[in-house]
Amino acid sequence: MDFSNNMKMLIDFNLKEEGPIHQIIKKWIWYKIKNEDGAEFSIDSLYFNGGITLKKCNAHMEYKTILDGLKIIPDIVVLDSNNKLETVIECIDSSRPSFKKYQCYINSNINVIFVPIQNLNSLHLGRIKADLIVKKYKGENFNESLTNERFEILFKHFSKLNYSSFYDYRYIGKFENDDTHFLFKKKSDNNIIFFNSTDVNQDGDFSKGNSKKIPTFLKEYLKRFCLNKSSYVMTKKFNLSVPYEEYIRGIRKPIHKKIIYWEMN
Repeated sequence: MDFSNNMKMLIDFNLKEEGPIHQIIKKWIWYKIKNEDGAEFSIDSLYFNGGITLKKCNAHMEYKTILDGLKIIPDIVVLDSNNKLETVIECIDSSRPSFKKYQCYINSNINVIFVPIQNLNSLHLGRIKADLIVKKYKGENFNESLTNERFEILFKHFSKLNYSSFYDYRYIGKFENDDTHFLFKKKSDNNIIFFNSTDVNQDGDFSKGNSKKIPTFLKEYLKRFCLNKSSYVMTKKFNLSVPYEEYIRGIRKPIHKKIIYWEMN
């Protein structure tokens, strides 16, 4: 029996940054793509044009690198024959990669693969269902239009916008004299519903549980795609908080806020 390809795996149960399962999956993927059998990464999407197969790779775990002028440490990297970064693989557990990593991956011409660790039933067979794959552009001119395409894919992933929710929540807005951007959808009665990660309370204040990063993405989206698009204005009625005694008597203190908004592509 040939044990030459066997690997012993060291797991640190005291590591706060990564749980045991995260460590196991990361090391297993790293081991698979370094060897002859390799691994095939694919996603379930009608709009995806094929997967990525990696085998006998120059692969490294926790490899410190600089992308787009920022120092990052992906879970796994693959270097090409010139020892230049070609592919990054991130194993997704309870939280997604940092906002800084998303920014780097948008502006760098590399393969990007996000793998959810909960969906790896066929890993031992070398088949891995990825959550996201962004392929490297193989032409000579990696230009702004290509980074725009990468931006849109990674923005939707970061914001957890799938096809249906993107169709519904297709408006980027901000209150007059406020630079915090949010997503919302318009209803037939001209009322609006805020996207849960950029939510606004009934008194017109932003929810404390909101994402602090999505508004930055939305601002960048406007810069990339909406510079030449018209903005619109609407007014939304909110109700300021009142004491309970007044509330049960039906007393409300309305406040009207002006929203400037744009429609996404």
